[in-house]
Amino acid sequence: MDSAQRFSLTKYANYGIVAVTIAVILAVAICLWIIHTQHRTRDVAITELLAFKNAQILSQQLAVNRQSLDEGALQATLEALFETDGYVVIRDAADRIVVQTGDTDSSKDLVRAEVSVTGTDWRLEVGRPASGDVLAYFFEGTPIWMVLFVAIAFVALSFRALATVATELKYVGRFLRQIDSGPFSVDPPPCEIEETAQLLPTIQRIALDLQKKEQTIEKLSFTDNVTKLPNRLYFFERFRHAFELAKRGNEICILMLEVNEFQKTDEILGHECADAILRLLADTLQHHTRKSDFAARLGPSSFAAIFYNARVEFMPTRLKELQQNFSTRQKDSIATGGEVHCTLSCVMTYVDTGRDGRAEDTFSRAENALRSVKKLGGNQLAVIESSDKDDEPPAVTASG
Repeated sequence: MDSAQRFSLTKYANYGIVAVTIAVILAVAICLWIIHTQHRTRDVAITELLAFKNAQILSQQLAVNRQSLDEGALQATLEALFETDGYVVIRDAADRIVVQTGDTDSSKDLVRAEVSVTGTDWRLEVGRPASGDVLAYFFEGTPIWMVLFVAIAFVALSFRALATVATELKYVGRFLRQIDSGPFSVDPPPCEIEETAQLLPTIQRIALDLQKKEQTIEKLSFTDNVTKLPNRLYFFERFRHAFELAKRGNEICILMLEVNEFQKTDEILGHECADAILRLLADTLQHHTRKSDFAARLGPSSFAAIFYNARVEFMPTRLKELQQNFSTRQKDSIATGGEVHCTLSCVMTYVDTGRDGRAEDTFSRAENALRSVKKLGGNQLAVIESSDKDDEPPAVTASG
């Protein structure tokens, strides 16, 4: 969705505040209108009572002075009776104004009372008290409807915003669950809210960064920092899996290597030369293993490899080539000065699930055989053959 079509949640939040404010003002206005109506009803009742009483007094006064009834007498009587009432009009039977006091504004609400003096009907009109007229205009006029319309419009917009927020919260929740379960490359959903459209790509970038860091940490935890081969922890994880494959009939071969004279080389030539020899061996081991095989460094001078579906008749020749290649690489390396400082002792055996109950049992057999081979000197190669009898140790065939 284009950014121009999105709306800002912050803006609508401000609209919501305005709508709430208008709603509060409207509520106060309604309360005032109710109070005003009550006061108006009371004022009308009081004015009607006052007009009736004043009409009776006026009738009495006019009856006393009926002999001298003229406009001046009526004016004086009115001024005496209604000096605080404001607008007062007396009309005759023909609806003609006989006398009046106060403002003649025809828009005033009038309270009427009939008066009969010497057989003549008169009508007394008294203006309603002016208190509340301004409020009456506000509450009963156009402004109140304008305010009500604006409040309804803002409330409608607020409901739309709430509906949009609820929908996008579902999208965001689904997006976060997908990130949590992986993969982290899930594209953010389309958003109508500007803040959400800015937030979700940021969350995605953070998730990708965390994934890369997690992969880096995992790689470092399973990698030897000198040779860049997998370490002992990772080797045993893979070897246990290979042992389970062997139980299903797959031929699994394990190779163990020990660098002879490594400690002496480290003490005489230093750590840099010793590390260079280890890297040469790691490169040589990777060169003589297939992509499907697995090589690792187990300790300071020991290495191991797992061969899947390896043919037993070819393995001694391959291991002999590995020993020779390692010597050749030392001669060609500048770090070693063109000399062969270290040789290899190699032991190879197949996983025997009939004899070995665990992967550790196979590894222990190979490790014991490697210690025996090391005593024979450098560049020794041994192939451990499985024994047919459980009470006999496996045979070790060594070659120099």
